[in-house]
Amino acid sequence: MRVWGITDTKFDIVVNHLAATLKKSKIPEREHDEVTAKIGNLRSYIVEWKKLKIDRVIRIVACL
Repeated sequence: MRVWGITDTKFDIVVNHLAATLKKSKIPEREHDEVTAKIGNLRSYIVEWKKLKIDRVIRIVACL
C-alpha cells in the first residue's frame, strides 16, 4: 500500500483551494458543486486513516 501522508486537514485545504479557484474562474454553481462533490467522494481513497497506521503497527508487533 502506498502511504501519501495526506490527512483530513490537508485534503480539506486542497478542496477549499479548488473551490475558490472554480469560484474565481466563474464556473457555474452547478458544475462547481458537481466537481467538489466528486472530489469529496475520493476522500476515503486519498486520506490516510489512523486505522491504517494502527494496522501496520499490529503487523510489525506480530512479527516480533
